[in-house]
Amino acid sequence: MIMSVLDPWFQPALFWRYSSAIALGMLSLWWPMWSIRHRRHLDLPTDEATRLVRWVVIATSWILGSLPVKGAGWLRLPFGVTAVAFHSWPNLSVHLVRWWRKRGSSRDADGAA
Repeated sequence: MIMSVLDPWFQPALFWRYSSAIALGMLSLWWPMWSIRHRRHLDLPTDEATRLVRWVVIATSWILGSLPVKGAGWLRLPFGVTAVAFHSWPNLSVHLVRWWRKRGSSRDADGAA
């Protein structure tokens, strides 16, 4: 089943080609975004949770975006865009963790009432 979905997993050339395309996108967007963020002091303070979420999202998206999927290459695009976005703009992870925490605290308040 899995081998019929992955177009063939044992062809590392395809995996590395897709993976290198995502890496090139990450680096080509990261450099100018870093200079803008650094010059204008736009980075929000991060803690361990936000850094962990950022790198887990980047790694997971990069791997999923690099898989050669048979007949559905368009599925790689959202994962590649997510990896590039979280790598180029770390504030996304800050907002995501903040949303999770606020959502969790509102659930706790609803459960206690």
